[in-house]
Amino acid sequence: MEIINDAELIRSMQRQQHIDAELLTDANVRFEQPLEKNNYVLSEDE
Repeated sequence: MEIINDAELIRSMQRQQHIDAELLTDANVRFEQPLEKNNYVLSEDE
């Protein structure tokens, strides 16, 4: 039982690290893209 639980714990930790990495990547992409979109919107309004 302990071995299985340890394996599940390690898997869940690796999954969480993967999710955290994806969230950081998504945050960086979202932070950069809206600036471009806002520029397009401003140029369209002008």
